[in-house]
Amino acid sequence: MAPTWRTVSRISRGFAEISLAIADSVQHSGFKRPISAIDPKVIDRTAERVTQAFEGNKMLPEKWKNETAEAVVTSMEHKSDKDSVIHWILVGVDRYRNILWKGHVPKNPADKQHVRNAA
Repeated sequence: MAPTWRTVSRISRGFAEISLAIADSVQHSGFKRPISAIDPKVIDRTAERVTQAFEGNKMLPEKWKNETAEAVVTSMEHKSDKDSVIHWILVGVDRYRNILWKGHVPKNPADKQHVRNAA
């Protein structure tokens, strides 16, 4: 089941428009942080970088382009033991809120971003 979220912007992709949202409760390292506790400047920076990742049709494979209704940030920018690159975690959901894919958007656009099947 997809998390609950708040839409913060829209991403125009030429072929369709996708809502960009941030999960109501963002969990990282065992802590939950309600979206209301996140500085609006951090949310704006997140929206800018994620929108940039979707530009140029690089982020999504062809099979998910028409099915994705929303991209939901489920983990704010961080790095981990398994990944030293600062990044955000996203899930892509269809119009029924089924999770289609999971993605990784790096803070630095030069670093590799990737998307994988959620199943």
